[in-house]
Amino acid sequence: MKTIGILGINKPSGMTSFDVIRVIKRKTGIKKIGHGGTLDPMATGVLPILLNEGTSFFDALLASPKIYKAEIQLGAFTDTDDKEGSIIQTLPVPDISLEMIIKSAKDFTGTISQIPPQYSALKVDGKRAYDLARAGEKVELKAREVNVYSWSDVSYDNDKKVITVTISCGSGTYIRSLARDLAETLQTGGHLISLHRIKSGGIHIDDTITLEELSENWEDFIISPEVALSNIDMIKWMGDLKHLQHGKPLLRELYKKPDKEGLHCLTFHNKVVALVHYEKNKLHYKKNLSHLFIFEDKVKDEE
Repeated sequence: MKTIGILGINKPSGMTSFDVIRVIKRKTGIKKIGHGGTLDPMATGVLPILLNEGTSFFDALLASPKIYKAEIQLGAFTDTDDKEGSIIQTLPVPDISLEMIIKSAKDFTGTISQIPPQYSALKVDGKRAYDLARAGEKVELKAREVNVYSWSDVSYDNDKKVITVTISCGSGTYIRSLARDLAETLQTGGHLISLHRIKSGGIHIDDTITLEELSENWEDFIISPEVALSNIDMIKWMGDLKHLQHGKPLLRELYKKPDKEGLHCLTFHNKVVALVHYEKNKLHYKKNLSHLFIFEDKVKDEE
């Protein structure tokens, strides 16, 4: 079986996601490396790093839910919606209670419409929004739907005017935008002053290592796809492996019908051998990885 490598890196502040990749390339000698979801330079925490064939799981990890711990400074808006930017407006902070914050956060829970920050990696007419913003151009980004599952562990420091909160959300959610919009609802300004990702998909902060801890035995820290993608529903393949390796259609009688449509992991001998999509009572390949595996053709009990 070829290497399917996923590393959980605890990204330090001050580095871009691509800075982290450059360090790992140097330390491991691996050339084919990607990441499973960008973190801003200011942000810290879980950064999934995909090595060799692990890059096949890029889309699945990118689409996985995330959990962040954030700190929001009230009283000022910045052009980047975080402390890295320049203050563009200061506003007085009214008398705010913890109950008011929790109530306002409910307006940003569920499927919501969100305008991304001006300084973001989204493309406008083929150019990155942050490049246009740095050039002094006004960037008009369209609102888009994102999913925010919960705001928890909310606290408020009345002296510093800082909200601390844990946010669970879906792919594509900008915590900077949530900070900006929540503050506006509270009738003041606001921007993000710290962001720590504590979970990405099935990778928890406790599963990660620092770049300093990465050494010659880096393979000891590899996280299996079954763990990294544990948030995605698994479907047991009941046919033989050669059927998948030949790219034959996924016949209904060879798998158990899933409970819902969407992205799933197809497993064989408890290993993820394909990413598949279930829609209209049919299963289709998204990424067939069966060629990476060598098993006996006889299916074993996966209990």
